[in-house]
Amino acid sequence: MLNEADLKKIYRNLFLHDLNSDVYNFENKYDAIVAAGVISPNHAKPKALKNCIEFIKPNGLIIFSLNDHAYNDTDFLDEIHSIIDDSNLKILEKKYGDHLSKISLKSWIYVVKK
Repeated sequence: MLNEADLKKIYRNLFLHDLNSDVYNFENKYDAIVAAGVISPNHAKPKALKNCIEFIKPNGLIIFSLNDHAYNDTDFLDEIHSIIDDSNLKILEKKYGDHLSKISLKSWIYVVKK
């Protein structure tokens, strides 16, 4: 996917990073981080959300989705909400809708502000 993104020539920086690692060495702080279809029990764990917070500028946004599987996993969801609360993030919007319509999978989209 990085190669596909690079072909578009619209991104300043592209990089590959394991979001489940404990070390994040990004050079910049960002106005927004978007993780669509990334944070779930079988992909990036809740700590990925926590680790990204330090790379968001004050008043920056983190936008992420939690599909039905992730949202219905109460331990997983509790950890997400605990990170939001402990980090003093404010939920600006939380909306439910289609995610993968071919398999009738939906997701919640969160927009949180630092």
